[in-house]
Amino acid sequence: MRSRIRHFLSGLAGTLKNGMHLGKAMVTSAMVAEKDAVSIFRRIFEGITFQTLKIPFAAVAVDLVEGAPVIFSGGGQVGDRRTVRTIPGPDGLMKAVMASSAIPLIFPAVEIAGHAHADGFIMSNLPVREARTLCAGQEAFFVGFDVSAPVDQSEDSLSPVELVLRLLDLSTRSKQSADRELVDVLFQPMDRSYPWSSFAEYKEFLGLGRRCMTEERLAAFERSYLDACAANVRKDRNTFRRIISGARLKRLTS
Repeated sequence: MRSRIRHFLSGLAGTLKNGMHLGKAMVTSAMVAEKDAVSIFRRIFEGITFQTLKIPFAAVAVDLVEGAPVIFSGGGQVGDRRTVRTIPGPDGLMKAVMASSAIPLIFPAVEIAGHAHADGFIMSNLPVREARTLCAGQEAFFVGFDVSAPVDQSEDSLSPVELVLRLLDLSTRSKQSADRELVDVLFQPMDRSYPWSSFAEYKEFLGLGRRCMTEERLAAFERSYLDACAANVRKDRNTFRRIISGARLKRLTS
């Protein structure tokens, strides 16, 4: 998987260096041509589908026709069928991730079932509500990992593309702040902003994540999780199950 990611990053870097300039982006749908985007994503997802994943996965994108966020999953999850969708065929996972990461003007929108889809950040940059939709009717503990950076002051002169991205970023932050209140535990590792094209700095981003997970934060995470478990035990109307679960929980906390 790591080698595929390296191939992806090198392929994307080469694509951007070979004449994909901002001026061209203004007269075409995206800086990266569709055929190039498909090529570099296929390098990652060759032989990988929703069904081969060991951990269930869902991606959030925005349906540009309906003007609403949608969830692409491998099927089997609960939720409104208008919101939770599956993509048939072996390329379903690849298309879902492509749609979810189709930054406007940078990557081309992805056509799925006759509708164009773009990056989910446009309407749902921290998709807590979508996660709750997938887990509707189930007891769940929601952990948010918000990788958005603090708002920086912008320069006086922005290129057309930079201006569009700036406006999109600012427009998402209001809902994102509200969504942060819907998680049980929130981690925010970013200490400053990075350019969208900082693919070569992925090791630094991994380091930020590791430094964020301090002993104090992990201990607070554990306390919150155990408190949520205790609350669920108290709500259980089955006396026998409540006693067994309570005893098990007591052993974990002792």
